[in-house]
Amino acid sequence: MTISVDPSRLWQAALGELELQMTRATFDTWLRDTQCVGYDDDDTLVIAVKNGYAVEWLENRLYTVIARTLHRLSGNGTEARFVIEERMPHQISAPSDVTGETSEDASNTVGILASILRQVIDPTTRKLLQEQIAALQGISPEPEDEPDIPQLDTYGRAGGGWYPVSNYADTFWKPYLKARKAFLVYTTIRAMDKNAANSEWTRLQHIPIREIMQRVPCSRNTVLGETRSGVYRPGALDMLREAGIVHIEAHGDGKHTTYYVSVVTKLPLLTPSQVQQLSDELQAQHRDFLVQHSIDPTPWEPD
Repeated sequence: MTISVDPSRLWQAALGELELQMTRATFDTWLRDTQCVGYDDDDTLVIAVKNGYAVEWLENRLYTVIARTLHRLSGNGTEARFVIEERMPHQISAPSDVTGETSEDASNTVGILASILRQVIDPTTRKLLQEQIAALQGISPEPEDEPDIPQLDTYGRAGGGWYPVSNYADTFWKPYLKARKAFLVYTTIRAMDKNAANSEWTRLQHIPIREIMQRVPCSRNTVLGETRSGVYRPGALDMLREAGIVHIEAHGDGKHTTYYVSVVTKLPLLTPSQVQQLSDELQAQHRDFLVQHSIDPTPWEPD
């Protein structure tokens, strides 16, 4: 293969797209400060990162989206591998585990992961982060405070292991997601997939932001968020993503970005930390609801 693309420009272009395809915390932690060293002997992009843990994360957690972006931009199947920045590319091969990391590096990494953990709601991701933090600290991971929450069909459909529940979404999820019209955005996206009744998620589909704006109705900034006086104000999609009920893939740049979106079809019970953000009156109603459905309300009680 003959290389015709400047490696640094290719990587910078890739970073521009990758920033739109993942959460800000993920991009800032693992990709923002990376540097392209050049091409390896086999025409693979060599990317310098801070430490061995970043190598492991990029190789094993984010490589699929990185490779897909590089393939599309280069047009020739360009791959990437990641090395620790203070070492020369020819001295390094991508490790399969975290090695050679100093105690200072490990301490810094624990701080970074703990910061991400505070922003993550998805239980699988939280468990993974907790295990990695514990491994760096040489201890066993602490169990989550959140209980195992029963699955409840908040739209009142029985079957498939879901309990029939009426009005839960309107009574509790709607006020929880009231800011930035997030609940209306959620129900709008959900309604766009007519065949989603028997699946856990709507199909991942291209949804024009303008169509959401017209149906809700709302502004583009309400949907996507905005920065004012240097402060980022999250949009409805940010709130849905934080709640763990939306999956978003973004392709393109700026106003030309194309969004592919999928949402859960059956909203779960709110977690204890989510319920505690409701008004006192709604918290009391939520407790009554749990009791009526034979669910122990103790984990939802304020400390």
